[in-house]
Amino acid sequence: MHEYSLAKEIANIVQEKIQSVEASNALSGITIKAGILSGVFPDSLSFYLEMIFQDMGWTNAKISIESVPAKYACQCGYIYVTEQLLSGCPLCNRFERHLIEGDQCIIETIEFYAKNSHKLKQ
Repeated sequence: MHEYSLAKEIANIVQEKIQSVEASNALSGITIKAGILSGVFPDSLSFYLEMIFQDMGWTNAKISIESVPAKYACQCGYIYVTEQLLSGCPLCNRFERHLIEGDQCIIETIEFYAKNSHKLKQ
């Protein structure tokens, strides 16, 4: 259920960005990167974003949520990407590793229309 509060915060960030660049209030699209270890369920986040965006008048906004796999650095020095959370290093099979990425949820891009109806990308 935390996806709802996350979606509200994303909408607030989008609204602030639109106001800061003096764009029209027309959101064209948003791209979000959600790591598989972030605890975010992309389908739930997308559902809540659609609901909130409709309430804000952004009915045609394209929502894209990309899944980011976990990237680890093993103690042996090997850096690898995996979606298998319970697997060891593919080189040495050890589990002594450090997470590099895959636990964040990031707004990658926000696309909106300028007051002159040209599309802008932030």
